[in-house]
Amino acid sequence: MALRRVQFAFGAARPVLGPVDLSIPAGSRLALVGPSGSGKSTLLQVLAGIQQPTAGSVEFAGAPFGSLDQDARARIRLARFGLVFQFAELVPELDLAENVELPLRILGRRVERARIAELLDRLGIARVAKRVPSQVSGGERQRAAIARAMVHDPAVVLADEPTGALDGENGRAVLALLLECSNEAGATLVVVTHDQSVADRLDRVVELRDGRVVA
Repeated sequence: MALRRVQFAFGAARPVLGPVDLSIPAGSRLALVGPSGSGKSTLLQVLAGIQQPTAGSVEFAGAPFGSLDQDARARIRLARFGLVFQFAELVPELDLAENVELPLRILGRRVERARIAELLDRLGIARVAKRVPSQVSGGERQRAAIARAMVHDPAVVLADEPTGALDGENGRAVLALLLECSNEAGATLVVVTHDQSVADRLDRVVELRDGRVVA
């Protein structure tokens, strides 16, 4: 992925992001760090195509991405991206296994239950796969979110403070699983974090301040 002179602003307000130039090679693992309000989450949303840049260009797989209309970006995001959020953002009415299956069902792909069961077992949540999110721990919910993000073999995994709501032990375990799964899939991984110990586990660290890359 690549961002070239990207800016983002809400309406006519002063830009909260940019200009930003950033190249993220395929398969790389990058941490976005910086103080609250520095633009980290906004940058992640621009990378995901959730927000369209006010100026500049975003490229994915060598093709324009940020300039596409909302529906086109959503189709690419669903098929090629995996998203992990701080609070998992699982569908509360679905059990963990159904949450993991959801991207496949939306994409119209075959749901291979044996593969999903193997993924859940590997992430240590097979025994709670039939429980809804309110019946499991925060660490288990976040493991399910990782499984959901990886089940459709995405090219890019974007994680916004994936360990921020967890205690130290669960946070380290979840990060290790996220790194392991993305590495084996050869997926590009971008993690927004306030935690230096998380950033230290990734290959490259990009620091933002006032919406700009400073290091």
